[in-house]
Amino acid sequence: MGLQRSEIFSSWLVVLLVFFIYHHPKLCYGRFNEDGRTLQSESNGGPAVAPPQRNPTVSLWSPVPSPSAPEPQASSQGTKKLIYISICIPVGFMVILAICILVFKHFRKDAIDRASIAVPVFQRSQLQAACEDFSNVIGSSPEFVSYKGTLSGGVEVAVLSYVAKSAKEWSRRSESQFRNKMATLSRLNHKNLVNLVGYCREDRTSFTRMMVFEYAPNGSLHDHLIHGMPQHLSWADRIRIAMGIAYCLDYIHNLKPPVVLKNLQLDSILLTDDCAAKISSIDNIIIAKTSEDLTNNVCQYGILLLQMISGRLEGGEDLITWVTDYLTGEKSVVKDLINSMVINSIREQQQYHVSEILSIAMDCVNPDPRKRPASMGDVMERLREITQIKPDGAAPKLSPLWWAELEITSTE
Repeated sequence: MGLQRSEIFSSWLVVLLVFFIYHHPKLCYGRFNEDGRTLQSESNGGPAVAPPQRNPTVSLWSPVPSPSAPEPQASSQGTKKLIYISICIPVGFMVILAICILVFKHFRKDAIDRASIAVPVFQRSQLQAACEDFSNVIGSSPEFVSYKGTLSGGVEVAVLSYVAKSAKEWSRRSESQFRNKMATLSRLNHKNLVNLVGYCREDRTSFTRMMVFEYAPNGSLHDHLIHGMPQHLSWADRIRIAMGIAYCLDYIHNLKPPVVLKNLQLDSILLTDDCAAKISSIDNIIIAKTSEDLTNNVCQYGILLLQMISGRLEGGEDLITWVTDYLTGEKSVVKDLINSMVINSIREQQQYHVSEILSIAMDCVNPDPRKRPASMGDVMERLREITQIKPDGAAPKLSPLWWAELEITSTE
C-alpha cells in the first residue's frame, strides 16, 4: 500500500524477469558436461548421450567457419553456454537491484511520512487498553467510531477509529487522505482547538487506522445553550467562549497555507470543565483554497455570536432575518434579544457590551461579503477591546505538564 505507479511498474518488471529466468529451460535446467553440451537426463527415460570427441584444434575464439564448411557442434554448444551465462549474470544483478530500490523507496516513504506527522505514534494495544477494549463508545459515523480513553498517565483522550477492518476495505485514496489529514492536523497547536495528539497505523497483526485527540468532557455549546445541560452559561461564560473561538480562528487563518473550518456551528464547539471553548477539528479542518473560504468562517462566527446572545436554535438566514426584523422594528430593545437564562447574569457595567457585540455580529453576517470584516483578526481585535479578555483568559486551565506526560506515555 502507498506505492506509486512507477514502483508498481518496477514490481511487475521484476516479476516478468524472474518468470523468464525460471521458465527458460536452458538457463535454469539441464546438465552441462565438460565440453559445454547438455546431457539428456536419465530421469526422462533415456540414457545419457555421450558427446562426440571435440576437435582439439577448434577453440571458442577461432574464426567463424565459412558457409561451405559445417560448424563443429562442440563449438556451437560452448558458445551457447557462454551466451547464457552472460545473460544470467546481468539479469540477476538487475533483479536484485530492482528489489533493493523498491525496498529502499518503501522505507524512505514511511520515514518521510513520519517526519511530516509531528505527533507521537501509539500502538494499538496501548489504545485498546486505554479505551477498555474499545467499549467506551462516545460517537459514530459511517466512516469512523469514537471512543473515550484514559492513557496510563491519566490523560483523557478521544480515539477516532476508522471502520475499515482490512486493506481490501481501505483504498489508496483513503490512505492518502488519512496521511494528508494527519499532516495538516499535526501542525496545529492552539489551546482553543481540539488538537491531534497522536495516531496509530498498523497493517501486520490487525489493520488499524486511528487518530488520538484531546478530550473535552463538558459537552458541546449546543447542549448548554439549547438544553441548559449540564449547566446554564452566564454572560461572562458566553463572552469567554466567544473570545476563545475568535482567537483560534485568527490562528488557523494565519497559517501558511491558511486553514479553515468546514462547519462552524454549535455542535462543533466543545467545552472543557472550566467552560473554555475547544473547536472540534475531527473531520472539520481543510486547507483554504480561496479568500471566500475565510470570509465564510467570518459569517459563521457572526451567526454563533447571535445564537449565544439570543439563545435561539435556528441558524443561517432564519436567525439573521429574525434579528434584522427585530432591530428595525419600532419598539426594538436590544435587551429583549438576550436569552432569558442569561439576562440576570449581566452586570450593569457589562450592559453596553451587548449592543456593541451585537453590532459586530451583524457586520459579520452582512449579505454583501465585501462589507464584512476583512479578517477574523479584525473581529478578534474589536471584541478584545470590548471584553478585555486576553488569549490566556480564554484558554482552558490545563496543567503545563500535560504535553510532557503525553509524550512519555506514547513512548512506553
